[in-house]
Amino acid sequence: MSKLADKEFEFTKLHPGDEEKILTLYRTYRTNTYPPQMVRQLLADFPSVGVFHKGALIGFSYFEYFAPDIIELGNIFVHKEWRNAGLGKKIIALMEAHAAALGYKAIILTNSLGYETVEPKEHAAGFYKRNGYENVLHTEQSDVFVKYLSGAQ
Repeated sequence: MSKLADKEFEFTKLHPGDEEKILTLYRTYRTNTYPPQMVRQLLADFPSVGVFHKGALIGFSYFEYFAPDIIELGNIFVHKEWRNAGLGKKIIALMEAHAAALGYKAIILTNSLGYETVEPKEHAAGFYKRNGYENVLHTEQSDVFVKYLSGAQ
């Protein structure tokens, strides 16, 4: 894939009403997705980032509640045709900036191979580690990662 600078992308906050775009994109990967009303509420309540190319949503991320000072990266997804172009790195950096600006001290996330997917799931542990996340729990199918935000710990 071409480098990020070689393409035109728009990174923007997603809003309630964007849930169908998210779910349509996510269905290219997972057949069973979240209910639209749940995604709509998450977009209303927590920071999110969408990445668009020529008006089409090709990647997204949103947070979910975890604890008063820790936020959960509920989902991060980039369409397979756009992976390895630096989009995920940019999305996660924007999400971390949102979390820090809101006063969160850490981000937690789960990466699991246990979900049914359209194609075999790629384990994203290397991606999270390269972006400063520490693997704090490992099972046969799942990993839990944590990253302390700047100045926290």
